[in-house]
Amino acid sequence: KLAGALPLGEGISGTCAESRRGLLVADYPSWPKAHPAYIAIGIRTAIAQPLLIRGQLLGVITMSRTESDAPPFEPKDLDILQRFASQ
Repeated sequence: KLAGALPLGEGISGTCAESRRGLLVADYPSWPKAHPAYIAIGIRTAIAQPLLIRGQLLGVITMSRTESDAPPFEPKDLDILQRFASQ
């Protein structure tokens, strides 16, 4: 089990935080910025969205799927996560 935040630019949450933009990774294990620990626990697909207030980064919300037959996230999923994060 993993705990703690990744540094800026590392993994999906760190990359999302650094760019301050939503991020969709359909095939996480083959993504060049994939974090080895998350590959090891079976992350297959993931999305992330920064949590911003007046331009200040408060954190990142992520969702991932580990099931071998899980469908990859799609742009519409990222849009929904963005709407949730903007609340």
